[in-house]
Amino acid sequence: MGTIGSLNLVNNNSRINVQNNGQIGNVNSQSSGQGSTQIENNGGIANVSAQNNGATFNLQNNGGINNVGVQNNGGTFNFANTGGINDLNLENLGGGTANAVNYGGMHNMNVTNSGGATVNLANYGGMHNMNIANNGAKTTANVANYGGMNSVSATNNAANFNFANFGGMQSASVTNTNLGNASIANYGGMNSINTQTYRAHTEIANFAGLGSLYAKDQNDDTYIYNQGNIGQATLVANGARGYINFQNAGGVGSMFADANYGGVIDINNLFGSIDALTADANGASHNQRSQINILS
Repeated sequence: MGTIGSLNLVNNNSRINVQNNGQIGNVNSQSSGQGSTQIENNGGIANVSAQNNGATFNLQNNGGINNVGVQNNGGTFNFANTGGINDLNLENLGGGTANAVNYGGMHNMNVTNSGGATVNLANYGGMHNMNIANNGAKTTANVANYGGMNSVSATNNAANFNFANFGGMQSASVTNTNLGNASIANYGGMNSINTQTYRAHTEIANFAGLGSLYAKDQNDDTYIYNQGNIGQATLVANGARGYINFQNAGGVGSMFADANYGGVIDINNLFGSIDALTADANGASHNQRSQINILS
C-alpha cells in the first residue's frame, strides 16, 4: 500500500493504467488523440483534475476522493463511484460523451453540458444535490435517480433534458428555455416538482406520490399527466402563448389554475379526482383573452 505525493499523467495516443491501493495526494491528467487513461482507486486520493481532448478517460472510485474535476472536450469520460466522494465537477462539450454513475456516497454532482454533447447521469446510492446546465442544439442530458437524493436543479437552454425518478428525493427544479425540450417523470416518491417554461416544450408525468407541483408556462406549452397522487398543484399560464394541458387520471388534493394576460389552461379530469379546484382567468394580451377549460 504505497504513497504518492502527486501524480501527473500526460497521454497522447497511448495508454496509461493506474491502480491505487494506498494514498495519493493529487492526480492531474491530460489525455488527447486516441489515448486511453484509466484510474482505479481503492485507497485514498485527495483530488483528481483531468483534461480529456478527444480521448477516453475512465475513473473508478472504490475508496475515497475529495473532489473530481473533469473537462471532456469531444472525448469519452466514464465515472463510477462505489466509495465516497465530495464533489464531481464535470464540463462536457464539443460533442463529447460523459457517463457518471454513483453507487456510493456523494455530496454534489455539478455538470455543464454544451456544444452537441451528451451526458448520462445516474444515482443508485446517496447524493445531496445534482446541478445541471444543459445548453445548445443537439445537446442532451439524461438523468435518473434510483437511490436517495435531496435535489436536482437544471437549466435547459435550446437543448434536450430528460429526468426520471425511481427512488426517493426531495425536489426537482427545471427551467426550460429557447426551444428546449424537457421531460420529467416520477415513479418513486418526491416532495416537489417545479418547472418554468419560456418558449420551450415541457412534459411532466407523475405515476407515484408527489407532494406539490408548480408549473409555469410562458410563450409555448407544458403538458402534465397524473396517474398518481399530488397533494397540491399550481398551474400558471402567462401571456398570449402560455399554454398548460393537465390530464388527471389520479388524485389531486388541491389545484390552483391561474391564466393571465392571454394564457390558456386545459384541465381534463374525466378519469381522476380533485378535492378542491380554484380557477382564475384574468386579463388579455395580443387580442387573446385568458381562458381556462375544465372537463370533468
